[in-house]
Amino acid sequence: MTATTRQPIAPSPAHPRSVASSPPRRFWTCWRGRGGTSLLEVLICSAVVGFGALGIALMFSTGQALITGEGDNRVAVYLAQQRIEWSRAQGFASPLNAPGTTAETLNQALDPPSGPSDTVYWTRTTAIECVAANDYSSPADCAATPAPPKRVAVTVQSTPANQVNPRARAVTLRTVLADR
Repeated sequence: MTATTRQPIAPSPAHPRSVASSPPRRFWTCWRGRGGTSLLEVLICSAVVGFGALGIALMFSTGQALITGEGDNRVAVYLAQQRIEWSRAQGFASPLNAPGTTAETLNQALDPPSGPSDTVYWTRTTAIECVAANDYSSPADCAATPAPPKRVAVTVQSTPANQVNPRARAVTLRTVLADR
């Protein structure tokens, strides 16, 4: 077995300095033997890690705000369901279920596992109207005999000052009460 030596490739007329003709250069060869190289590497790595940590921290804060906003919606559903069940318990002919709109402000103290929180105010609006027996979307005369069914719509919204998530929507539940 004979040893062969590599001959450099001659430059071509189109490319006077061919890549193959020049010896390979490493990026770090220009920094070799200079003071502060390790410090520069540490600063660059710290900046990259810092930007990554900042991104993760922003994700956590956004996620927490969305979870809190969904918690507001869950409480609003509970308060709307509570009012609808109260209307059903009063009975169809009760004067408390007379057609009309009522609004009330509730202050609900929520106790999460970590301890009591601030009082949150909710606005609960109840609208009761008479509807046609065969079409619950069209209004009917409440004085008709037999008495037409009543549509009960309850809308609950936390007050804007208490909303952690500004995208929290009002919750509306609807049901129909009919005389048996």
